[in-house]
Amino acid sequence: MQAIIMAAGRGKRISTVTDGLPKCFLQIGGRRIIDHQLHNLRELGIADITIVTGYRKSLFEAEYGGQGIQFAFNPFFETTNVLTSFWFGQRFLNDDFLYFHADTIFDPAIFHEMVRAQGDVVLPVDTHPCAEEEMKVRVDAAGHVMEINKTMPGPSAFGEFIGIAKCSKAALTLIKVATEEFMVRQEFQHYFESALQRLIDDKRCPVKTLNISGKRWNEIDFEADLAKGRRLFDHDCR
Repeated sequence: MQAIIMAAGRGKRISTVTDGLPKCFLQIGGRRIIDHQLHNLRELGIADITIVTGYRKSLFEAEYGGQGIQFAFNPFFETTNVLTSFWFGQRFLNDDFLYFHADTIFDPAIFHEMVRAQGDVVLPVDTHPCAEEEMKVRVDAAGHVMEINKTMPGPSAFGEFIGIAKCSKAALTLIKVATEEFMVRQEFQHYFESALQRLIDDKRCPVKTLNISGKRWNEIDFEADLAKGRRLFDHDCR
């Protein structure tokens, strides 16, 4: 199994506390956010890891080079979105893989449940009431995702996709095709979830949810998110 970590963004919304560093270098529990992810991967023996960089790429290479990690660079990180960054990294993927946003911290129990879950695409979802900015999902009676985006009304959503996923080798083939189509059309502002929506629409690969409601996780976009993340996780590393 492989892993890809999306770490290209600058983190402008939290730049007042990053001191010029990528936001995934912020520390929670005495460990960088991205190091929590790397620790979880290595605990399971997953060593084939790609980090997609953009902002301060050389810092990632200096800190994590020589650890068997591959780097993919999105030189257009300032003007593109996550799917474009994934396109730069997908050439390193050829097997089942785990997908991470570098700014998401989560209980290792979520990670282990996701890895064990059956399905070609598994998305951990928190069923809390959703706000406008969140990546929301709508599901059918079997728990398969019918729609995933930020634009659906919060009350119609089953919950929020937390930004980590497990995808099979078969799903990867379809995701690569969908991603390439977006790039050929020069649609560079899409999220990774747009490629998943293509799989759903084409009915070629079911996308399953994993209900993780009540478990600890947090996406770090703003100072308040960082404070919450530290409240949730600081004691883990004491």
